[in-house]
Amino acid sequence: MKKSTFITSLVLFAVFFIVYLTSVLFLSTFWVNILSPIGDFLAFFFLLMTFVKSDRTHPVYYCWLLFSLACLCFFFADGLWAIFAIIIGADPAEVSLITLFYTMTNVFFTFGILLFASYQYKHWHMAKLVLDIVTFSGICLLLAWIILFNRSTTDFLFLFTSEGVFSVISILGDLICYVGIAIWYLSIRKGNIPLYFRFVLGGIFFFALTDLYYYYVLYHHIYIVDSSVDFSYLMTLLLVAFGGLLAMRFDKTNFINSNELYSNTGRRSKELITLLCPIIAIIVQGFILAEFLMFISLIVIYIALDSYFESSIKNKDLLKRELQINNELECIIADRTQKLSETNMELHKKNKELSYLSNVDTLTQLYNRRYFLKTLDISIAKLDSDQTISLFYMDLDRFKLINDTYGHQMGDQVLIEISNRLARSTCENSTVARMGGDEFVFAYIGLLDHNSAIEMAKKLISTCSEEIIIDDYVFNPGLCIGVSIYPHDAQTADLLMKNADISLYHAKSQGTNKFAMFDFSINKRTQKRNEIELFLQKGDFFKDLKLFYQPQFSIPDGKLIGMEALIRWISNKNKIMTPVEFIQIAEETDQINEIGIWVLKEAVEQIIDWNTTYGQNLKMGINISPKQLDSTNLFKALNDVTQESRFDPQWLDIEITENIAMDSEYRLSQIFNLFKSIGMSVSVDDFGTGYSSISYLKHYTFDRLKIAKPLIDSMVTNQAGKQIVQAIILLAKTIGINTIAEGVETQEQLDVLTELGCEQIQGFLLGKPMPADEFEALFLSTQGEAFQSLGTTNTHLANFSLVPGQVPNI
Repeated sequence: MKKSTFITSLVLFAVFFIVYLTSVLFLSTFWVNILSPIGDFLAFFFLLMTFVKSDRTHPVYYCWLLFSLACLCFFFADGLWAIFAIIIGADPAEVSLITLFYTMTNVFFTFGILLFASYQYKHWHMAKLVLDIVTFSGICLLLAWIILFNRSTTDFLFLFTSEGVFSVISILGDLICYVGIAIWYLSIRKGNIPLYFRFVLGGIFFFALTDLYYYYVLYHHIYIVDSSVDFSYLMTLLLVAFGGLLAMRFDKTNFINSNELYSNTGRRSKELITLLCPIIAIIVQGFILAEFLMFISLIVIYIALDSYFESSIKNKDLLKRELQINNELECIIADRTQKLSETNMELHKKNKELSYLSNVDTLTQLYNRRYFLKTLDISIAKLDSDQTISLFYMDLDRFKLINDTYGHQMGDQVLIEISNRLARSTCENSTVARMGGDEFVFAYIGLLDHNSAIEMAKKLISTCSEEIIIDDYVFNPGLCIGVSIYPHDAQTADLLMKNADISLYHAKSQGTNKFAMFDFSINKRTQKRNEIELFLQKGDFFKDLKLFYQPQFSIPDGKLIGMEALIRWISNKNKIMTPVEFIQIAEETDQINEIGIWVLKEAVEQIIDWNTTYGQNLKMGINISPKQLDSTNLFKALNDVTQESRFDPQWLDIEITENIAMDSEYRLSQIFNLFKSIGMSVSVDDFGTGYSSISYLKHYTFDRLKIAKPLIDSMVTNQAGKQIVQAIILLAKTIGINTIAEGVETQEQLDVLTELGCEQIQGFLLGKPMPADEFEALFLSTQGEAFQSLGTTNTHLANFSLVPGQVPNI
């Protein structure tokens, strides 16, 4: 029940209580007769709602229904009473139907209590329950006998039969509810009774007392219609309904699921309440020694028998626990005895299994890494001086793709098939093992020279690369092999494995189904790669990076129009490394994003300085890698630099590779619109080197096409190359895009480009990449003004100190 609904219900209860109490206090028979059925119906409604929202899988769930039907019967009785009293004008007390409905209220309450008791008591200790029933019912009935029946059998019989069968049923029901609830409450030794539960059973308990009191005053002819007795009737029903309301609001399971919390065994806590009974009897009817002794005797006998039962229960529990412990010990001893007899066989079996699991890969049934390395050490130690050990380190190509696409179960089947093929390829003095994942190793002990090792590697690749058919799927696996030979390439098993692994890495870099024989040049390249990776892992590696700048000119006028920023790594040995040597590794280690942002900031600061200092409008070109375009940090850095008040976005030219331009139309559109919205120009770098598609040129207005250096190199000696360059220039002019030629190294290349109509050039012929201070001194300062124009003579070119035929490393 929601909180708002609960509060509304409470307000309704309070308002009705005040109105009804006022009517009773002012002896307004009319309003009491009108309001009584309304109150009965409220009680019926809330108890019915509790029934609807209770757990229907529990049998005691129907208690709520019986309680609600009791209130409904009282509603019919009070309603008929009001009709006969107000409308018909007859005496309602003479109407048997009204008496029947009042009696049915007692019946439904009695059945509800009996249903609840039947479920509660079956979980309790029966001997103690019988003792509680005899004692507490005796005390309660004795108290009722003294107070209600004036110690008179005649009064009891008359009161019991005053209204015939209806009074008999009603009083019996009252006594059952009165005594039953008292027994249940006083018998509980364990468990916390919820508040709503107290209201429900308390309301029924006081209803039974009220009904007994009604027959008492009726018998003594002191009953007054619509007096405190009728007020008590209605209040007890509302008390039961209020308990149901609390159950709906605060207890989702209702009391019917909490019976396991209650128990009639344990420490006494409530029995002394029974001492109030003789005191109440003395106060109401006076002191009679015999009655007092009867009360005291019942209480004393109960305490004595209860102590005996509690002691018996504890002894029984101890005995049961002792038997349980003995049984457990006997089972343990029997198990130990049996296990001792089976230990030798089990240990032997386990040792065999352990040996198998420790030496064999359970999936492929090949030897595992541990066994292979141990065997390799032993083989090297026992190797004859004229023998070699050829180690073939193998790795499957694109195996991860099979796992990700078809699932690991299919991947396992592929590994099993490859393992079987490798096992069939073994011969005497050879061992094959799975190192883990999709890596395998094959070792051959004997006289195997370099050429024979190559043939063996080719045979292994041929065997394993044959198509694999699993169910309805066909796989074409690839295999790369790294080969290392003991003792030519290594003197220890660890170094032999390491060198084979290095060779494998080199083979994989060449493509699929490749092999590589170890030599020390491969090792040197690997060491250099490791050096670069260690450099990139340093937090301050930016201090070793530096930007070089290569000038860009327009032709034929020879005017300096800008420069391209090219990154260099100045190693601690003062060796300059170009991007070709470390950018790919930076992309693999995800350092390219940090490097790219550093280049962007450095280049922007430099172009701001040069253009503002010398009053120029030069353009700075920077390269953006594909991985940078996938990073949000790049776009944030672009937004940051545009906030610089002295920076003009037109000073920056973003160079993207042709592969990015052909990646996807949606991605290219996003990239293009971003740069254009900032105001930067966009160039296509290395145009003509890939499998170009010119369709994207008509959809996006690029600012420049940078003709790749291989095309520039071929156009002088190859007529077809010249025609390709000419076609690119004509295409660019047709769609209104400038062209710039990269890597111009000779005067002849410059002349051909001028003849073909190329607008811009850069290359060693006009200026190699150089640090900022050299660039500024040569092209921007007062001393370098002569170099801002190419001129028409070769004097300017001589100042660049170009060696004829030299190929620049850019």
